[in-house]
Amino acid sequence: PSDLVQVSLDRAHPSAHAVLVVPDAAAISGRIVDGSGAPIEGAEVAARPASLLVDDSSAPNVWSRLGQASDTSNADGRFRLAPLVPGARYLVFARPDPDRAERKLVERDVPAGTDDLLFVASEDALRRAALTVVVRAADGRPLQHVDVQLLIRLDDEVVDTEHPPVALEDGRLRLDGLAPGYEYTLSVRAYGLGSAVLPWFTAVPDGVARDLVLPLEGRLEATLRRAAGSAEGARLSATRRAGDFAAGPASGVADALGRITCEDLDPGTWDVRAALGRDEAHAVLEILPGETAFLTLDLAGP
Repeated sequence: PSDLVQVSLDRAHPSAHAVLVVPDAAAISGRIVDGSGAPIEGAEVAARPASLLVDDSSAPNVWSRLGQASDTSNADGRFRLAPLVPGARYLVFARPDPDRAERKLVERDVPAGTDDLLFVASEDALRRAALTVVVRAADGRPLQHVDVQLLIRLDDEVVDTEHPPVALEDGRLRLDGLAPGYEYTLSVRAYGLGSAVLPWFTAVPDGVARDLVLPLEGRLEATLRRAAGSAEGARLSATRRAGDFAAGPASGVADALGRITCEDLDPGTWDVRAALGRDEAHAVLEILPGETAFLTLDLAGP
């Protein structure tokens, strides 16, 4: 694709002229060999943009701008990933054994146009790490089903690895296929309980073992008041300050008495905002495990 061109249109300038230049496509090529140097045929190799950041949320995303490519190595272990954008940088993954997807090699920040990328699939390079977590409720009972979100840090960017819901044995959660030397963090949630976050850790070949306790959820009972009259219909939104993990906002609409109840809130610090017309109010409060927080907000104009 071409470079991005930003155009502003308004009543005084209802049209614009832009020239977009589409560059010739580039490729990343190389070989994959085993620990003895013998070529590996049938290895899956893929490239995706090294950066996941987008300068403007209204712009085309990085995936559509820079593209992705994949190939299967031939009898000489050679592969070619195309078409890619000249000058762009990519993460390149190689899986020597397609039946064991967790065993993979990764090269970061590879520029399009590289023609000598070499993957050496030795046993040491293919060693994966595992994370074992014993997950319990606040009352000490082991949990059987949880939702997990595992994040990895890649060149100062945080990327979601997208893990599905997990069934546990006696509260024991095991995630395989982690890359040794990389940093990860984990969020775990179970029905009827708040989420818990495992602080950032570095994966090691011998594995990492941790314990997590999921707290009880809290709730918020808010009363909205308005000097100009009833606060009925005012909208409230509460957002938890969640660090690396996004927390969906809780929301509600005030009844005739200006009351709103928000259930199933994770313990932590929450930003609460309410508005009706031009009247607004804001507060920050702590939600404690298993408790109800009471809040009164007075809506006022600018």
